[in-house]
Formats: sequence, C-alpha cells, structure tokens
Amino acid sequence: MARSRRRGRARRLLGWLGIAAAGTAVAMIARAERERARGGVPAPSGEPVDATPPPEDAGLFVDALAGRLFVRQRGESGAALLLVHGLGGSGAQWSAQLAALGQAFRVVAPDLRGHGRSDAPADGEQAIAAHVDDLLAVADALGLERFAVAGHSMGALVAIELAARAPQRVRALALVDPGGDGTDEPEEEIAAALEELAEDPHADFAVHYREFLHGARPATTRRVLADLRATPEATLLGGYAAALRYPARERLAAFRGATLCIASALNDAPGSLPRSVPELPTEWLAPASHWLMMDRPEEVSGLLAELLASAPG
Repeated sequence: MARSRRRGRARRLLGWLGIAAAGTAVAMIARAERERARGGVPAPSGEPVDATPPPEDAGLFVDALAGRLFVRQRGESGAALLLVHGLGGSGAQWSAQLAALGQAFRVVAPDLRGHGRSDAPADGEQAIAAHVDDLLAVADALGLERFAVAGHSMGALVAIELAARAPQRVRALALVDPGGDGTDEPEEEIAAALEELAEDPHADFAVHYREFLHGARPATTRRVLADLRATPEATLLGGYAAALRYPARERLAAFRGATLCIASALNDAPGSLPRSVPELPTEWLAPASHWLMMDRPEEVSGLLAELLASAPG
C-alpha cells in the first residue's frame, strides 16, 4: 500500500509537465501499462507500444553550450519563429508548423540538449536556464536578432524563461498546452517522486504520456512514443526535476510582450497556467491530445501566424 501511494505521488507530480494534475486514472493503470510495455502487447488505444519511429527530417547541427544541437529550419525570410518541444520530444513534433509557416516566415525547431539528435551535456545539466543558454546560442549562430518563441509542455517553460531573460529579442511568446507551476509542491514530495521515478523512468513516463495521448491521431502517438523511447533516462529525470521547480507564473509575469496560450481540455484544471493566470490570453482547442501541434496542426499554425503578424517588429 505504501508503495502504491508513492507511485501515485510520482504520477500526480508528473502531470505538472502537461497540466496541473495527472489524475487518479494514471496510478490505477500503471501496473497494467508497464506489463504491456515490457511485453510489446498493444495498449488499450490499439497503438503498439514499440511503433516504428517516423523518418527523420533534414536539418543542420549548431554548436551550443551542451554540444551540438540538431536544428530543423524552413523559410529564408520574414519574421523568425523559434519552436521548442517538450520533455522527451524532438523538433520533429513541429513538422506541420515548419511546413506551413515556413512559406511566409523563417521557422526554426531545435532538438533540445539530450533529445533527438542533439548531444547530451557532459555534466547532465537539464535546468530550464541551461536550455535557454542553448537556444540563444542557436539564435546567434543562425543570425536571429529578434524572433517569436513558441513552446510546448515543458518547452513552454523554456519559452517563458527565454522571453523573461531576453525580452529585447523576443517579439512574441506562445505557450502550447504549457506545463504548470509546481513551486507550491513541498520539496520532500518532489524528492520522493524523483526517487520513485528513477526506478523505471521510461515505463513511468510512457504511462503518463499515454494518458495525455487520449484522442490523439495515430501518427501523433507513434511520434510521441518513438521520441520518448529515444530520450535518455537522465534527460527525462533531470528535465522533470527542473520543470517541477520552475516558477512559471513569476517568470511569465516578467515578460510584457505579446503572449498567447493555446490549450487543450487537459489544461482546464485548477493550478494550470490558463486557470491560475486569468490575464493570459488563451485559445482552447478540442478535441485533441496534449500534443496540439500534431493533432490540430492547421489551427495551431494559423494562431501562430496571427500572433507573428500582429506582434511588434
């Protein structure tokens, strides 16, 4: 029973990566999902756990503080847009936006340190501020003086920190189903959750992500689970710890520029940024999974284009 309570605590806090709380259903299905994942048995959604990864997009490598980061980019002119994926993801999750927005804007989607084809840092650092250091290095290398930034899930926290730290360079900020603010959680709860997750990070994250893939397109599920499996355990644990301790509400308030939140029904929960920051302009998209940019690509691309067009140069 004590072990079950601990696992429930870990899964509840995992929810801060996407919304305010993961919900009791995650803990209830944990054991069954873990057995399915280890045995290669199809999950209830019908999607096989070990789906073949989609093909990689073309791109280039850019030197950053963590090492080389792999960067996808489309477009050669127009306003610049930097797209930031979430924990356990990759820049390939923004492929629809790269294709659609690259016709009128310059769009850049890096793989964060330790994700996708990018190097993992030698010191293992996964702090939100460290990701910002990398992204500023990418922007400098590509000659992006001013740009808009859009981040998904944990990537929204990175986008917030980038906008708060370098407001003179950020034209606009978009949060796509952003992570929450876990700073109200007691440190002992965070430490206990991290200890529990360290036993089998990929299995625990797979359970959590499957919950947030409810209603997803099959291609979304394949992409998300393939990216998750390719992400080192140290990256998942380090990123999770950093996200939980990040003061999202405080840092969001530090940016005064044009801001938009694009949220799924999963973010309609007490403590989520759309609900705890009443002045945050929010567009709600449903039905969709947590990965809105893949499930509702046309709407997300359209909203990002409107934000770019309306933001001061």
